[in-house]
Amino acid sequence: EHFAVVRPRDTGRFKQFRRGVDMLDQEGVVQVMVSDRRGAQAPVLAAVGPMQFEVATHRLEHEFGAQTLLEPLHYGIARRTTRSAQPIVDGKHGAEVMRRTDGTLVALFTDKWRMGTVEAELPAGSLLPMFGGGGEVSVGRVVLSLTDFDERKESAQQIDARIRRNTSGTIDRRLM
Repeated sequence: EHFAVVRPRDTGRFKQFRRGVDMLDQEGVVQVMVSDRRGAQAPVLAAVGPMQFEVATHRLEHEFGAQTLLEPLHYGIARRTTRSAQPIVDGKHGAEVMRRTDGTLVALFTDKWRMGTVEAELPAGSLLPMFGGGGEVSVGRVVLSLTDFDERKESAQQIDARIRRNTSGTIDRRLM
């Protein structure tokens, strides 16, 4: 897990920069997150490896005409978190909460030790793995654990589509 703040070199090209960042997020090249500390003008990119940052900055420059500055962040661990845990996590050194474009709150930590010390101060269930485990999908009165789908390696979109095909209910997703 790698994280970096991306900014336009020329603020006069912010519109092209923003359009490019949004497109890269939609395409899944990187995940885009916003931090209350940095604001929307300095989004944070999340990637599996540093090469994804190279692809993103190259595309921003050549497809959208927006040269960028990339500032690596020293976070190495990410967990989904709750709104109630946000002020506690944000108040700790070596930890920060960000919001993905889909609204999910993500807590970032410099290392496992920092995550463990912060987690000890939080209510149980405040930090959840990024994928599977801890989520649930409810359709009417039926509640399905996302861990049931984890074994099949289905994405959230595949789960939603399968449930919609098999029911006439609406889907309500929430964190435990």
